[in-house]
Amino acid sequence: RAYFENGSSKILPAEAKKLDKVVDSLIEGENNLNKVIIEGYASKVGPAKLNRRLSKERAQNVFNYLTKKGVNPNILQIVFYG
Repeated sequence: RAYFENGSSKILPAEAKKLDKVVDSLIEGENNLNKVIIEGYASKVGPAKLNRRLSKERAQNVFNYLTKKGVNPNILQIVFYG
């Protein structure tokens, strides 16, 4: 689970360290995985359209981070909620 600042989709340094551990696990276990679902969420505060966009950006940023670190994009799937 990665946390974000309110209203932001930027991956924080402390969260990047957590994701680095996930990267290692995903690369090591890639042959045993069918799909890994990345779920993006936003708070219920504010307009629904904005929160939907924010949750999509968060999930996409995690996807981008993982793939840049070497995770096979074919095992990743993005789902986002407003």
